[in-house]
Amino acid sequence: MRLSTRISLVGPLSVAALFAGGLILIIVGANTLSAPTGTSQKPGEERASYMTGLFVQFRYGARLSVQAWLAIVGIAMGLLSFGFKETYAHVFDWWCSRQAKTQAGLDYGRYLNSQARAPVIYGSRGFGGLVTVRYCLVLLSIAASIGYKFGIVQIDSDSFEVLDEYVFMMSPVPLNGVHDGAISPWFSDQPSSMFNQAFAHQTVEGEDRMADPFEPPKSIMMAGVWQNVNFLFGSTDWGQLYSREVVMVAEKTEEKGSFTMSANHTGWTRVQTSNRTWVGEDKPAQAVVDYRIVEPGKVQIQWARVGCWFSGDCDNDNNATSQSVAHRLTYTMHYAVAEVGRGLQGGGSLYLYNNEITIFSTDDEPPVTEYSNGSLPLYENWLNAVISSDETSVLYGVSAFVRAVMAGWGSVGLDKVDGPRLKTLSPDQQPFGPENSTKGLLARYYNLGVSDYPFFKGIRRARLTGCYFSAAYVFIIVGIISFLVALFRVWLGPVQVTSWMGQHVYMALRGAVSIEGDPADLASGYKVAPQGLGRLRLVSDDSVTSHLLEVRKRGGEAEP
Repeated sequence: MRLSTRISLVGPLSVAALFAGGLILIIVGANTLSAPTGTSQKPGEERASYMTGLFVQFRYGARLSVQAWLAIVGIAMGLLSFGFKETYAHVFDWWCSRQAKTQAGLDYGRYLNSQARAPVIYGSRGFGGLVTVRYCLVLLSIAASIGYKFGIVQIDSDSFEVLDEYVFMMSPVPLNGVHDGAISPWFSDQPSSMFNQAFAHQTVEGEDRMADPFEPPKSIMMAGVWQNVNFLFGSTDWGQLYSREVVMVAEKTEEKGSFTMSANHTGWTRVQTSNRTWVGEDKPAQAVVDYRIVEPGKVQIQWARVGCWFSGDCDNDNNATSQSVAHRLTYTMHYAVAEVGRGLQGGGSLYLYNNEITIFSTDDEPPVTEYSNGSLPLYENWLNAVISSDETSVLYGVSAFVRAVMAGWGSVGLDKVDGPRLKTLSPDQQPFGPENSTKGLLARYYNLGVSDYPFFKGIRRARLTGCYFSAAYVFIIVGIISFLVALFRVWLGPVQVTSWMGQHVYMALRGAVSIEGDPADLASGYKVAPQGLGRLRLVSDDSVTSHLLEVRKRGGEAEP
């Protein structure tokens, strides 16, 4: 018998359903197991963020929705449900055909009671083993139709995205105390805070690895303020945004030599404080702090212990009319090009990382400004209040002074030609000459160039669709089994006795079925076939086939 004829007699649709459903499941499983693991290493790459060994994103089609993948797997399950149902019927008919060719023949009553539409509760009056197999297949079909839905999951993605620089809006640090409903960064940013918006501090660490409040910042860097980026990210996304931009850097120098402070503080702004960190004593002690702007790009701050020299009430002791300063610090400011890392929280809130600003090149010239004092005269009272507070340490007091000056020089009195200097840069811009961009994270870890700024590296919530590893293995195993079952059915070939009613009418008329009992109970259609109803016997393998051929000859176009 030709293969095409063999398949057409077995049932081409059900065999094709087994092959198609199995192929879909194998492809889904292989698409899962072949997916790359680990963190994303190049732009545009997204991988499962939590490599727990339980699930992974699909290698292809991970951006399709969960519903789409459920529909794909659901089609496979529907095809297999149809294919295995027909497989049971095929195997049932094959077993019955073998019984019919034995000397005893096929018990026709039990055969009728084993049919799916027989009026029985369970089918124990039929072939109980085969009926049980049929019910097991039904239960497995129900379990599969539910279980596969738990194999497909939404996955948080570890994302590496190069973003369009033009979608970001950057502005200098606003000088208003409240800007767009939020406190301005130069008010709210602090040296040891993890949530600064514009200022990053390089501090001296104490024994507890925290910023030492007795030591002033070694340097302060001011970046521009990015506007809210929630239009790019979901409310639960988080990670890091890195950009290449111009920043302002203030670097500390401690002046060497002997300096004194007296009641005459011409050229300096003076304020008194009681925080013990200024004079370095365990017990409360007051100090006097002087600060001034020397010139654009340079500021100084100094302090000394309070004494009678401060009030001018000393006796005629010349040595008591002045006090040696504890420290005199000079902060020199300039612009620089840097890689700036910002943390993303809540889908739109950005904050600076203190250790994520890497300088590529520096400007040798001081900031250009029309007003040497910047905005300091406007906020002198606020600054004095901060420094004089008994809760303000050296670290915080010096930082407040330098931040106020930097914000002013970066925001007001700017050069009319260049405009704001704090801004993101395009790849072809090198405002301060050649850059050493190889120090940046983008070059060190990803071997990429400046053309890939700005970029995002972080977690996108529920961004990808994937599958559990265990489910992928099950899909592949079921797919292979369905292939083997389809091949087995083709090998088994057509059977002599089918469950089709027309064949049984013909066999009854031709005498292949010997009715021994009373068939009257079968007339209603709602009573089981009685025991001892009769036997179906086939004399040879060709007996039914010859009858079918005879019918085909008579009917012309009759199909088997």
